[in-house]
This record gives sequence, C-alpha cells and structure tokens, in this order.
Amino acid sequence: MPRTLLIGHPKYSWREWVKANTAKGDLVMLDPANTDFGAPCRVCLIRAGKVIAWRLTGAIDPQRNPLAWMNAAYFLLSQAEGSFTVLFPAMRLSPVLRQMMLGMAQNIRAERILVPSGSRFEHQPWPIGAEVEELPEAFPVMVQEAQRRARWLELFERSTEHEVDLAKVGIEGARMGSGWRLKHADFSDWGEVSGGVLHVITDRELEEDEIARAMNLTHSNRLSIVRPEAYEGLVCSFGRQEGEDFGMGIIQRFDPEQNVMTIQADAVAPAPVHLLRIGQERVDSNGRETGPVGLWAV
Repeated sequence: MPRTLLIGHPKYSWREWVKANTAKGDLVMLDPANTDFGAPCRVCLIRAGKVIAWRLTGAIDPQRNPLAWMNAAYFLLSQAEGSFTVLFPAMRLSPVLRQMMLGMAQNIRAERILVPSGSRFEHQPWPIGAEVEELPEAFPVMVQEAQRRARWLELFERSTEHEVDLAKVGIEGARMGSGWRLKHADFSDWGEVSGGVLHVITDRELEEDEIARAMNLTHSNRLSIVRPEAYEGLVCSFGRQEGEDFGMGIIQRFDPEQNVMTIQADAVAPAPVHLLRIGQERVDSNGRETGPVGLWAV
C-alpha cells in the first residue's frame, strides 16, 4: 500500500476506511479530536491496532496550538515505518489551518491524497492531485462530544494523583515556566518574565506600588496576572527528557507558594517527570469540556 494522506472533513468520517485499509500498515493519526484510540487532545502512531507513540497537542482544534500540533506531527511521522497512512484533522478553509495542512502535506510526500466526496477539497493546491472518496457521514456534534466525554471519564478512572514539584521540571505550552523567575525580598508571589511580559500567579489583589516595583525589577513593559485556579482542569502530559510523553492527565490544583501542582494522571506513581506539557483544553471532574483557554494565557 502506498503512503496515503487522508484529509478530514467535519461532515464525513474516515473511520470505516481506516479500519478496512490500515490493518497491515502504520497509521499516523493527526486528528486531536479523534477518540478511536483514547483520549483526545493528542496525536498518535498506531501499529497493529495499538498506540505505540503519542504526543499531547493540548487542544481539540489544532489551530489553538499550531506549534504543538506541527511538532507532534513531525515526531510521529519520523517514527512511522514502511508505507503508512496519515489521517489529518477536519479541514476548514481558515487561513491558518489551511496553511498548516498544505505545508504538512508537502512534507509527508504522500503517493496518494484522498479527500471526501462533496468536500471540494480536491481543488486545493495539494502537492499531488487529490482523489475523491465516497465516505459515510460523521456522527452529529452531540454524539462526538459524548464520545470525548466518555474518554475523559476513562482517563480519570485509570489515573492516580501525582504531586509535581515545578522547581524540578521543565514546562511547555504555558506562559508559566517560559521565563526567568523573579525572586526578590520585595516580591513574594510567583512572578517570571519573558519577552518583556511579567507573568504573576497569585490569589490576592496586588497593590499598584507592588506591580510597579516588580516591573521595574524585571524591566518589563507588560503585565499578565492569573489566579492559581486558572490552571485547574487543564489537560497535560508527563514527558521524559528526550520529549517522549508517558502519562496524560488533568491538573487538579496548583499551589504557587509550594511550587507544587497536583495532577490526576495515568502514569505509575511516583512518576519520573522531566517535562510537563500544559494544554489549552479544560475538563471538569465529570468529563465535560468547559472551554479552552487562550494560548499563552496562563
């Protein structure tokens, strides 16, 4: 079977095609909304029906964190063997998503590109001419949301509580952890600066003179303030030093005074966390998605 690229569409489903055509080859599943192989907000490499590698993208919609999606895609593509199939997320003609998918398609160097009949995606400037495939309709949005909720509940059921010392791990996907910490006798709250932005995490109201002094100490020109509870419910993953994800979870609490984040994750405790990836999707204890946060908002 040649290297094949499948272009997703909100109204059509590749599920039956994938079942019928990928049993003997690798499947690089690049749709973060897909629930056929576990929880959403991640992309996976499937071999013989099993997930052998995955990466957190942090959001159901890859546009919410295009860098995470593209980095994850490149990693999984580098691990695929032989003639494999790639499943793209549902394509919409937004400028960012279109550019992401066209660019990724050029790098995959597929020998076949298939698009759903009725999508009109065959008219996009793919690196090779696209073939049209008749597909069944996708499940209604309500059913897809219920499927994702079931996967989140499964994640909670197989998870245990972990306390992660943020002083000992690297952080990706959030403004927190991306800069230099402000440690000064005149400023007791969590503060760090990157790109001229002072990011403060506190549950108290700061006085104007405190803010002015902190910005002066860090030579910042902009301020970002969030409360610790802003991190509660965000999806996350545990990573090893080389970047391999080995545990997926949901943040339960964050204590900035103790530098400790409590996370419900499906890794074996105590987990050797070197890298904490924080996503944008928020999930409550009942498995309901309660709305994403903006990239770099927390």
